[in-house]
Amino acid sequence: MKVLHAAETIKGGVATVIDSLARYQIESGKISEIKIIAPEQDKSELSEVISPNIVTFSRNKRGVAGLYAFAKCFHHQVKTFKPDVIHLHSTFAGFVGRLIIVFFFCGKNSR
Repeated sequence: MKVLHAAETIKGGVATVIDSLARYQIESGKISEIKIIAPEQDKSELSEVISPNIVTFSRNKRGVAGLYAFAKCFHHQVKTFKPDVIHLHSTFAGFVGRLIIVFFFCGKNSR
């Protein structure tokens, strides 16, 4: 099973949740592969154990440009990684991620 974690920002509690879940999933052996989408500047919030699984996008601050960068990265990862499970962490990631899934991956031509 492939799992994708995606967050538009990971400061504080979101980083703690992603870190705990990802480490457990890696160590459990039940998940074949995981990826984590996170902002480049926040990558250090996550532990070194999961570092090889992190895909980053550039985000200087919250705003339209940051959301667009997240959306592009998320779309690319869903298309190429083809996860079985997607965890959308945070409000904006949840909103943007759901829109992308509905508009690009729920039609007849998806996958």
